[in-house]
Amino acid sequence: MSGQFSLLTDPTLEQQVADPRPGRTRRRGVATSRVAANATAIRTGTIRFKVLIALREAGAHGANDFELWSKWRCGGKYPHVTGTRRGELEILGLVRATAITRPTDSPTREGLVHVITDTGLAVLDRLQGQETP
Repeated sequence: MSGQFSLLTDPTLEQQVADPRPGRTRRRGVATSRVAANATAIRTGTIRFKVLIALREAGAHGANDFELWSKWRCGGKYPHVTGTRRGELEILGLVRATAITRPTDSPTREGLVHVITDTGLAVLDRLQGQETP
């Protein structure tokens, strides 16, 4: 598979990143949600990949889920999709939460800011090295 991430130095992380199980979806999710969750392996062009790119571009400033969705267009039509995929990357240790919050589209809620980790940068570098010209 072109663009599929593999060969991390940590075999446990490699297994988790390449895990063929689908991403998270609601228990009673519609068929299209399940199809989307099945396509979440970290490959170039996926939402996970776009989140990593966006967080690398954001640098130490980081981004909350709403910023990832609105500024970098990660996640398609709905902002919660970005948060779901960012959460999966956080579980893998590729992104981490900071203690900073910033405004979202909700007037009463702020979103937790996330940044890419060194492991996330390494994953992104390898993914981009596998892209075909």
